[in-house]
Amino acid sequence: MPRNARTIITGTFVHLISRFVDGRFVFDDEGRSEYLFRLGRALASTDWVLISYALMSSHIHLGMIAGAIRLSEWLAPVHNSTAQWINRRSRSAAPKTLGHVFADRPDTDCYALPDAGSIIAYHHNNPVSAKVVTTAAESNWTSHRAYLGLDPQPPYLDVKRGLVLSGCSTDAAGRREFGRIVRRRVNQDLESIKPIEAPPEETPSSEPPSGALIQAPPPPERVVHAAALAVGTPLTEVYSRARGDNVIQVRRLAVLAWWKLGGRSLDMARELGLAPSSVSRLRQRAHGVPAEVVEAVVAEALRAA
Repeated sequence: MPRNARTIITGTFVHLISRFVDGRFVFDDEGRSEYLFRLGRALASTDWVLISYALMSSHIHLGMIAGAIRLSEWLAPVHNSTAQWINRRSRSAAPKTLGHVFADRPDTDCYALPDAGSIIAYHHNNPVSAKVVTTAAESNWTSHRAYLGLDPQPPYLDVKRGLVLSGCSTDAAGRREFGRIVRRRVNQDLESIKPIEAPPEETPSSEPPSGALIQAPPPPERVVHAAALAVGTPLTEVYSRARGDNVIQVRRLAVLAWWKLGGRSLDMARELGLAPSSVSRLRQRAHGVPAEVVEAVVAEALRAA
């Protein structure tokens, strides 16, 4: 189980536990539905991928593939809005129950993707371990029933990827095999699985790619200027609401160069007036951009700085 908050590494499997204050039993079925609604809405604007969950009465487990966007930027609003909803409901029932709902900071551990299957099974067996049900398939507190095809798959949950990470096919036979795997692992814990330790220089919001420059990056506006110069687009268009192909090309080039320089996605998002998720999408859709063009923008930005 997670022991403390760790630096999050992009692309790893993150096991997150968020507890309710004082170990209180907060969630019922209505609360779980409200939380999942808010979680799904937030995930749609991030580059994180939800693979599994277990929403227990006193705490929450989430299994996710980490994106480049800082976890707190999108998860804190989910927890804040859920806490407000819980407090509003509590106030109507018992006014004196108002107060903090979630503990201040969730616990996170990063794992290699080959270990994800064990963590998914651990999540799905949580209600069994708590003696709420006798088998994982009996509980609607986890994502297990969606994996088995017993409940509809919500759009924010990537069941297929979870099945593959668990060593199963994505057809009906694979779902049945997944169910057998979870039953076999009902008594497992996670103490034997070693989390990945991030190097001290890595940050939660972005992981510079292999070959990123070690020196501090220039100001993001220098990178945008260099990208605009390379494409031949006026800066007034780049900073406007325009969405022409040339403007998108400048923004994508600036994002790629900024990433190469090891800059934070959030800083470039602020410079371009975009949401962090939009910056992540620009970087992910970079197919066809010549590496030498990106290098030229990097060189120009460093020279101008």
